[in-house]
Amino acid sequence: MEHLGLDIFSNVVEHLNNGDEEESQALKALSLSCRALLPLCQAVIFREIKFLLQTEPKTNTHPARRFDELLKTSPHIAAYVHCFTYITKKADLSDYITLPIVTRMLSAFTRLKEFHLIWDAYWPGSRPLLDWTHLPNYMNDACRPFCRAVEKLLECEDLVCIKIHCISFFPFQIFTQRAKVMDVDEDEGVRVKMTIVERAAEPPTFVSIRNYSTGMARHPRVPLPLRKLKEVRLSEQTCLQSESPNLESSTIPAFAFHAAQRVSFCLHENVDGIDLVHVDKILRLAHSIKTLDLILKPGGSSELL
Repeated sequence: MEHLGLDIFSNVVEHLNNGDEEESQALKALSLSCRALLPLCQAVIFREIKFLLQTEPKTNTHPARRFDELLKTSPHIAAYVHCFTYITKKADLSDYITLPIVTRMLSAFTRLKEFHLIWDAYWPGSRPLLDWTHLPNYMNDACRPFCRAVEKLLECEDLVCIKIHCISFFPFQIFTQRAKVMDVDEDEGVRVKMTIVERAAEPPTFVSIRNYSTGMARHPRVPLPLRKLKEVRLSEQTCLQSESPNLESSTIPAFAFHAAQRVSFCLHENVDGIDLVHVDKILRLAHSIKTLDLILKPGGSSELL
């Protein structure tokens, strides 16, 4: 190794995919082969952390508890985490052990670039969305610190991408106040992904959109209609924002489409006329559009958006 140089090994490690089983085993083997390679391998192994719904089959414990034990012995690992996904359900909100652990982790992930928070107990016509404004008053006292930790995370300069699913009245404005230009992928404000393309020097009146898509997410449930939008005039710019302040998506800020480069729509073949009205609103404001994607899903198809 001394003859080959650490930079060569570093390049090899960087290109290994921890999501691939064989390459993941190679990373673990390399980390054990040489002390100098350990931090390089750990940075790749722990770059993306996902806490899903299921518990560990052998121990019947939430994976967050196992990762918490690891951080207690090796706290430096938290700085390697760049993407964190937390999929939760109602039972998790009553978990007095796991939720505080996740809260501590959110404070420890000082270099997080992507944050995905997904409420899994929702689909149209069944259980309601998780109302973020009600969460601090939930019966579990751990919910309030969790909300504060999430909202503080949204302010972090390193965080450039968030994905929020099935959570109503989520405080998107905390994240977007750092954004001048964004890419946005959404479904009626229920499933939203925002990526900061250009940071704002100060909180903006509106957010300029570079790439925008709606209805593009594949989901095993029911296609959602377009978010209803109204035109507003902000800082001499015509923008679009949610039509009603009572909608779940009302905390999504106003978007300006004047500089949008790509706009994508995925609609049901039997598209509602109201949806077409809102498509028209976006296209009329997208003066600089270079690419338009319009996908029609066949009526009565079992393949949903």
